[in-house]
Amino acid sequence: MDTKELLQQVVDGLINEDEAVANKAFRQYSTLKVRGLLEGDTAKGMKKMKKKEKAACDDDDAVTKDVMDKEKKDD
Repeated sequence: MDTKELLQQVVDGLINEDEAVANKAFRQYSTLKVRGLLEGDTAKGMKKMKKKEKAACDDDDAVTKDVMDKEKKDD
């Protein structure tokens, strides 16, 4: 069952005053939602980390190039 269906069950359970159904659906919904967020954040976090590492390497390369160019001008 996907999160949308589970959330619909939660709402229906609350409207119909069926706490058992609402609680069960909410537990399943929250578990799936948190799991999805954690897996998504991990993937996004890895992408961001790789981008930052690449940017840092690019910055280092630019600084190295600037220093090399300056040394050539000084010679």
